[in-house]
Amino acid sequence: MATTSMNTTAWFDELALFLGSASVQSARCYARCPRPDEGRAWRLEGTVRGPFSTRARTLPATTTWSDTGYGPTLMATALIPDPCYWTPDNPALYDVQLRVLDGSREIGGIRRMFGLRRLGARDRSFRFESHRWVLRGISRFLIHSPFPASAHPVPMNDERMRNAWEAAPWRDQQAALVASRLTDDECERAQRDGRVLVAWVRLDQAGWQNELRRLSRSAAVAFAILAGQPTADDAPASDMVESPRVLAPNLCLLQAFSSHQSVRPSDWAHGVVVEPEDDPVAFARRTQSCGLPIVAYRPFVPSSDPRSDPRLEWSNLASATNTANSSNGANSSNGSREVNLTNATNTANDLVTTWVSQAFNAARAAVDVLQRDLAPAGDYAGYLV
Repeated sequence: MATTSMNTTAWFDELALFLGSASVQSARCYARCPRPDEGRAWRLEGTVRGPFSTRARTLPATTTWSDTGYGPTLMATALIPDPCYWTPDNPALYDVQLRVLDGSREIGGIRRMFGLRRLGARDRSFRFESHRWVLRGISRFLIHSPFPASAHPVPMNDERMRNAWEAAPWRDQQAALVASRLTDDECERAQRDGRVLVAWVRLDQAGWQNELRRLSRSAAVAFAILAGQPTADDAPASDMVESPRVLAPNLCLLQAFSSHQSVRPSDWAHGVVVEPEDDPVAFARRTQSCGLPIVAYRPFVPSSDPRSDPRLEWSNLASATNTANSSNGANSSNGSREVNLTNATNTANDLVTTWVSQAFNAARAAVDVLQRDLAPAGDYAGYLV
């Protein structure tokens, strides 16, 4: 990598910030990025300032980064006294500023918000803040579930639906959003608001390494579910990329298995996601040899028929909205079209909020049903629908 043509923005995309030893008294943090051949004398320096939280009053303090010296990668460490760890109740973040120096010459710099999150796997359970924690996930497939076109008086858009889903009671219901293709904005908002995210990543799709690096930057993304097998074209481009654990040191990595696969986790897996059989005893037998946390996954599709699922009364919602819209049209005049459009938009927002609330509650109930169905044969680390 030549300094004359080096793209520092792309290079800093490979910068990893991660937590080392952590206690109530202090937290050891690390910053690591590739060292180019000509960067023998390069070093990292900068500051960590925080905590900052949207849900608590804080007294920020500043700590400096110390370069660890020459090695195969650029690395620096910072010791944060009296750390404030990221949790859904208190999504504390730290402002990290780093510069790469060659002597006194600055090569480049970067600034990121970083959350110290103490979540990991121990035996067959997840531990969050030193306590056993059960993952209860709801798939974002529900966001794209069939929404009756006749039910909304103005065109539906992804932003309106996304805002309604982000406003759902994730923290109160101790639920996590499970999704693929999470955007940086979604991760940033969840990190700030205290919502736990679980990312689906396909290892057989190009660019999965960069996707893991990107997701690892957000404290909200606690888990990554890795599905499929990497192709030959996905061979690591750098010697420092040895496994998904190196790419994403902040994530709890879960390997996905279908209902027909033997559960044989890879060395990099912290846990597994397995589709269960209808028979809980058969599921227990299939997973009994796995010493890692086991997360059961049963796809959930909400019904549009209120007779089969009374929690999702689509027809009643559509009828109420169309009646209100027809009434607005009947009483409108040229001078009141803008008012009617506003009323229609408000009606659409109310409808989306109601639909999301019902769909969220139905999915959260399905998580409990899955746990209940598997309870006769075992108590597992997580349940996803």
